[in-house]
Amino acid sequence: LQCYLTVVSLLQDPRDLKYQALSYTWGKADGSNLKIWVNGVLVPVRRNLLCALRVLRADPMAGSLPIWIDALCINQQDVLERGHQVDMMGVIYRGAQRVIAWLG
Repeated sequence: LQCYLTVVSLLQDPRDLKYQALSYTWGKADGSNLKIWVNGVLVPVRRNLLCALRVLRADPMAGSLPIWIDALCINQQDVLERGHQVDMMGVIYRGAQRVIAWLG
């Protein structure tokens, strides 16, 4: 599976931002060593996210807009960034054209 990250500013006019947001349970770390390609780099993902991405790839509505995914869009290694982004998640989800709830 291949994904591409694009950097955008949330400070621009919200009407100009067209994206979806994926809400999902992270699931347990299971040591399965699952990875996807993100901007040409292999990135580890949990099984639940990989399953969601595989299903969404076949959904024509999901393919029409970029999808914001916390595990991929937030630098999980940077505690300050992670805290700041978590504080902004309400804004991110409210600004999405569509929020996808993946229950697994």
